[in-house]
Amino acid sequence: MISPPAMFRTPGRHGYGVQFHPFSHQRIACATSQHFGIAGAGTVFVLDHTPQGLNLVRAWEWKEGLFDVTWSEANPNILVTGSGDGSLQVWDTDSPTQEPAKILQEHTKEVYGINWSLRRDAQSIVSASWDTTLKMWDVNRSQSLVTLTGHEAVVYAGIWSPFMTGCLASASGDGTLRIWDIKKPYAAAVVIPASKGEILTCDWCRYHPNLVFSGAVDGSVLGWDLRNPRQPVCHLRGHKYAVKRIKCSPFEGNILVTCSYDFTVKTWDMKDPSCAPRETIEHHTEFVYGVDFNLHVPGQIADCSWDETIKVYNPASLQAVTPVPS
Repeated sequence: MISPPAMFRTPGRHGYGVQFHPFSHQRIACATSQHFGIAGAGTVFVLDHTPQGLNLVRAWEWKEGLFDVTWSEANPNILVTGSGDGSLQVWDTDSPTQEPAKILQEHTKEVYGINWSLRRDAQSIVSASWDTTLKMWDVNRSQSLVTLTGHEAVVYAGIWSPFMTGCLASASGDGTLRIWDIKKPYAAAVVIPASKGEILTCDWCRYHPNLVFSGAVDGSVLGWDLRNPRQPVCHLRGHKYAVKRIKCSPFEGNILVTCSYDFTVKTWDMKDPSCAPRETIEHHTEFVYGVDFNLHVPGQIADCSWDETIKVYNPASLQAVTPVPS
């Protein structure tokens, strides 16, 4: 790394998901759980990354563990978390109270993934649950708009396409990566048997509309071209244990970052013929559950871990990245 990471400690809270703010270069949110998410409460932290370090802006408690967080792409004060009780909590950083602005409750088991659509013409949230379903929500309404069924096991992640309105990818314990069109909610448009074990995460490339990545419990990171998904277009090898999160770079189409149960964060270049990591970051002492790119500061990422820390830093391997002109 170029310099030591900025760090914020979350005593008694184990990190599950972290996301940079889409409108602010310094703000991040982190969803955490007590007792490694097995029992107890959860806390969502809102932090600002300043020259003095990571400073707490707001923190809210929830009665169950919080497993993921997503910022609104429409209102800079709104963020949403997913909980072990099957609910989604809508939080407002301007609210004077410690209560959610709204609670959305339909899932019957844990909500493990939350994602707000990047497309301004589709300001929607997708939630992924242990009840094997995905649901699409509008935070201005009390009921979900669409329920997607078809997965045969827990759904760990649902991620909207940055290119196609109403299109999303999902990762499941049934070993499949699925692509959905919410205009046809009763069956996945594409079903890819991407692993013999559970798939825990997925993400879309920001520069190639047909390229999706999956991460599995066997430590594999695979890239899939949806025009011909019979075989992966790349197989990135390096993690010893399960890959918990994949994030594709907002600045270069071939760069991505992953975090794992092997306590590491790795950066990758899918065009590297060696298929080896560009860099391995080993600054955690427990599972690393969340990782994200800063959309405003090239080469900067944040992660969170079960070791009760959130870190923001600049990996050396990402410093050659050049911002894409707007």
